[in-house]
Formats: sequence, structure tokens, C-alpha cells
Amino acid sequence: MVDYWILGLKAPTNIEKRVTELQTSLYRDWELASALALPVMIPISFLPPQPASQDSGGLRSALRRVVGKQAPYLRTASISEIEGFLFWQLEPREELQRLAASCSKDFARGDSEQEPLFPVGFGFYLGSVEGQSGSRITSIPAPEPLSFPARAAVLIRVHSLGGEAQGAEQGCTATQTWWHSLFWEELARLPLRKA
Repeated sequence: MVDYWILGLKAPTNIEKRVTELQTSLYRDWELASALALPVMIPISFLPPQPASQDSGGLRSALRRVVGKQAPYLRTASISEIEGFLFWQLEPREELQRLAASCSKDFARGDSEQEPLFPVGFGFYLGSVEGQSGSRITSIPAPEPLSFPARAAVLIRVHSLGGEAQGAEQGCTATQTWWHSLFWEELARLPLRKA
């Protein structure tokens, strides 16, 4: 069985509602089960699973070191396919890259080199294209651009219930069905302050 830890950002409720509507329509219209597999979030980095003994207070302290206390301001952009996954992209991308770089410094990598389940640092995760054609993807209309401050930083543990992720040794594009059998839980949440 495989555990993945994902550090992400949460948006205000009204923004997350729009993301949920997008994911629900992808599930309903395209039958993309992967669109409903994870909570609404902006994935920033996959982290190595930490020792089981680490408490939520210690995890919140680590989040504070990585993200800080100030909420980054972000803007929604287009819906794009990246390595077989759909994202509602966010700008400025440099802010997401800065947070990802901070993660790799502050969370110990250890010996495990897990391949990520999907690309990170682009925007809201909407799901896998699950073999759909690229021409259909370009037809997904993005909602009107929205600006918002991130509401919180979260650490999510994703646990595969079906054993080893299929083809994990071949990279994230080979793990095509990880969303079929998983459990996720929020390990820590750090509220962020508006500047």
C-alpha cells in the first residue's frame, strides 16, 4: 500500500464552489471519475510521508515554515491539459513555484523517491483526461477570471487502497487509475491571513 502526502492551498468557499461545479460537470458529462477523487485544492507539492508519530501541531509548524502566514493572491486563468490531467490554471505561476521550492527545502526527502500521481503547481486539480481526446479538452470553457487570496494551507494524505499504484515506476503518466480505489484525509490545516 502506498501513501502520498500533498501540500496544497484552499481557496475561499465561493471559489471552491465554482471548482466543484467544474469537477461535477466533468464527471457527469465525460464520466471522469478522477474529477471527484480528491478534495478541491491547489496542489503545490508531493511530500515524502513523514513519521507516523508526528502530531498535527508539528505538521502545522512545518506548514507555517513553508507557506508563511500571509495568503498569496491568485487569479484564475484557462483550463488546460498538462501531462494527461486537467487544471484550472492560476497566476502568478511564480508564486506557486516559490511555494513548491520552499517545500522541497523544509520537508525531509529521506530515501523514498515517489513519483507524483499528477503534476503540481499549476492550479486547481480537475481530474485526469482518462483517455479523452485533446480536441474535447480545448472545448471546456473556463469560468470568468476570478481573483482571490488563498484561505489556508493544507496537508492531505492520500492512501491507495488497491496496493501499489499501477506503473508507479514509470512516472505520473503511467499511474492512470490511482483514483479508482483511494482514501484521503486532511492531516493539518493552517489558516492564512490576508495582507
